[in-house]
Amino acid sequence: PVVGRKCREGRDQTRVACNVCGLVQVTPLPSAEDVGRYYTSGDYWREHPPVQIGFSDGTVVEPHEPGYAEAVASMHRSRAKLVMEELRLHLGDGLIEYGCAKGQLLKELRVHGIHAAGYDTAFGEQLIGKMPKSLDAVVGFHVLEHVRSPLTWLSDDVSGLICQAWI
Repeated sequence: PVVGRKCREGRDQTRVACNVCGLVQVTPLPSAEDVGRYYTSGDYWREHPPVQIGFSDGTVVEPHEPGYAEAVASMHRSRAKLVMEELRLHLGDGLIEYGCAKGQLLKELRVHGIHAAGYDTAFGEQLIGKMPKSLDAVVGFHVLEHVRSPLTWLSDDVSGLICQAWI
């Protein structure tokens, strides 16, 4: 079903939700070349500036307010804790994050002895960090909605990395 007709910048853009999983994507899908240009040209970061950070106690910190950098760091510390607990990661385990942006989560995981590396197409296909010797988990937060064909990506691209890792 159609769930929206405007993007957050106000331009016309039809968005549809998958009836099975609820994933929302634009339609028609842009070409692979257009997507590549969008993420590598810097347009994505210009159109998606930092957003407010909300906390469970109702506190909200805006990007221009003092304490924003600490709020972002706190969010990544919480996310790292969640990843380690839910995936039962331990000292020395290896992890790849797709859509790692500037690597904030990777840094937090490394503090806890996780061998973490990541990719983000907005920075090219370069690896951020050193590839772990063993791979115990593959994670991505807010990634699938940016992938042209999520099922193909998961089954072809990501599964090539995974032996017995959590995904």
